Amino acid sequence: MFTPLPQLALLLPTGSHCVRLVALALGASLLVGCVGGPAAGLRDPAAGGFLGGRYADAQAPVSDSPSPIAPAPSELGRPPLLAQLDALLMPPRPGSPTAPADAANWVSPAPAETPLALLKPNSTTGGQSRFPVIPAVFSSDPLVPSNDRDWVPEHKVLAWAELNGDELTIHNVRNCEFYSYRDCIVQHEDRKYRLSDLRTVDFLVVPFTGAEALAHTMLSFGFANGEYLGVSVEVRLEKGEQYHPVGGLLKQFEIIYVVADERDLIRVRVEHRNCEVLAYRSTATPAQARALLIDILNRVNHLHDNPEFYDTLSNNCTTNIVRHINRLAPGRVPYDYRVLLPGFADHLAYELGLIDNSVPFAQLKAKARVNDLALRYKDSEHFSAQIRGETVRR
Repeated sequence: MFTPLPQLALLLPTGSHCVRLVALALGASLLVGCVGGPAAGLRDPAAGGFLGGRYADAQAPVSDSPSPIAPAPSELGRPPLLAQLDALLMPPRPGSPTAPADAANWVSPAPAETPLALLKPNSTTGGQSRFPVIPAVFSSDPLVPSNDRDWVPEHKVLAWAELNGDELTIHNVRNCEFYSYRDCIVQHEDRKYRLSDLRTVDFLVVPFTGAEALAHTMLSFGFANGEYLGVSVEVRLEKGEQYHPVGGLLKQFEIIYVVADERDLIRVRVEHRNCEVLAYRSTATPAQARALLIDILNRVNHLHDNPEFYDTLSNNCTTNIVRHINRLAPGRVPYDYRVLLPGFADHLAYELGLIDNSVPFAQLKAKARVNDLALRYKDSEHFSAQIRGETVRR
């Protein structure tokens, strides 16, 4: 029986990490060669909008009683090799129903009245966590993730959130003032928002200097009053630790959802880390943005009490964003090599219609670069509006 190389990598002895890396690299190369671009069976993105018709523009009612969001159906229609890589790198959540293999229309609209609710920290559904620990791809060592370590200051405090009716309270929103790559004055705040005031969600891409194929990805949620709330899925570093992708395959780092003021997340990368930052306005409607934020905050609440290991391939910034979108609209982001190489994720989002694709991509990308404006307006109270070139009413 044929065993795909990515799965063969898992069968090798625990000590053969280098051999596993080679096997997975060869397997990924073969898969990308088989695909030849976007995944087969891709729907017309223009026909479905940001979430494929889910979550109408009408105000979605909210609930103050914690209730789970139904698990998304597993993705269908994959060529066998792609399906196997999906299972390896982006395992579905337990309890997800499996639809018939010949299902033609597997993204069905959800009713506009779907309630949005938050599970508070320590909450579980039916005795089973909604967000199980995702196994690290290359390690079978009996390591246990922890929230109790000597973290760098910017990663010491975990956020969590509450939703009461339309009032959203997010505790420990980070608002640090960085004065070097890592040194900062640490500040955390409790912030209140009206969920009905959420208007937009932007996709932020931070390419790695000197490595075009790699990038960090984030989301930023815009409210009617001009405030932006950023969410960045990161390696949670201990003091003296430095990130390395191989360490991320071997359970050497925990994962953290940094919920922060947008200025915090952008300024440090532009001013002190010498990174390019691209901010793309998504095509999400306000109702879709609300559903996406609530799904993210449910995971934030889960991680508050249930730590997980970061994994370079299966549990990172981009794969988590993809999971959140696909939970709300199953299959909206199909398997594509640009999920594994997020330096190209903005082009994938462009092809899928998740960001504006009415203009040439090169033009959109040039407009998305915010570095110069971020430096010019770094101390402005209207930072978020001004880096987007928006008119500020004084």
